[in-house]
Amino acid sequence: MLIIALGTLFFLFCNPYLYSCVTWNYSLMVFMGLLGYTNLIAFTVVFLVYMIIPSWITKDILLYFKDRLRQIFKHRIEQTETNIRKTFQIHIREPIPEKSINIWHPHGISGVTPVIHNGYQITSPEYRPTKGVVHYGYFMLPFIKDIIPLLNAIPSDEYSIRDTLEKESISIILGGVDEMRRGSPKDLQLVVRKRKGIFKIALEMGIPLVPILTYGEQEVFPESELEILKLYNDFMYTHLRFRIPFPKLDSIINWTRLSQLPLDPITTYTGKPIRTKKILNPSEKQIKKLRNLYIQRLQELFDQTHPPGYTMTLL
Repeated sequence: MLIIALGTLFFLFCNPYLYSCVTWNYSLMVFMGLLGYTNLIAFTVVFLVYMIIPSWITKDILLYFKDRLRQIFKHRIEQTETNIRKTFQIHIREPIPEKSINIWHPHGISGVTPVIHNGYQITSPEYRPTKGVVHYGYFMLPFIKDIIPLLNAIPSDEYSIRDTLEKESISIILGGVDEMRRGSPKDLQLVVRKRKGIFKIALEMGIPLVPILTYGEQEVFPESELEILKLYNDFMYTHLRFRIPFPKLDSIINWTRLSQLPLDPITTYTGKPIRTKKILNPSEKQIKKLRNLYIQRLQELFDQTHPPGYTMTLL
């Protein structure tokens, strides 16, 4: 009974954090670390059982617990999701094509906004959630690789992107982990000019591109400013092209507040779609032309929607 009571109190306090991928990453790392430190045998048994169980059984178990949690804490979850919906607002300025590549900016500490709209699908009725492209490394990590597909995500390798686009739309954060280390509140430094692959895919498959801009995420959920963490992430990015999200205390406090009330609006705008003509073997010149057109549309979207004091630099 004590364990159930403690578990209930833990969920009631922490349920907003379940809507952040950072929580899943850290909580699983901490759980496995503590289990391995306190009881190596138990850790080994849990890990071996997990490796033996077929993935479809693991998925069914996760879905069962997800449904049970929603039943037990129905009121609290609905309240939190209402606050999230009021906080993460999205405005569809022009109709989005039935099948498209939705490109989100900026990345922020952990791509919170696109995950809310596409992964958890807590969004406006006007927006149709899509599959979200996530760093392929997450699909190689035990436990996490089973949770991420439940958040409507696919790995970032070219095959997975092309295969998904045969059937439906995708959402991608173009700047990726490179963009995580750039910019600050009201200063959007977006990695676009360095990118080529997604524009090549768009041409080869004849898929429209939709620029999407978000304002306010970096203010509400800022990254830690500790120099040692920045140096660590710079080392990780240089050698592994990977970065770990380290939230500032303000981020943690704001996630806690979401169970009680909406936060300052984090507003997203979709831009004018860019139609593409299918070209089986696009030249470098054609890819560059499409990228330049995308940059033009992204700049137009920023000029028409940015709040006072915001700046945008395209890298």
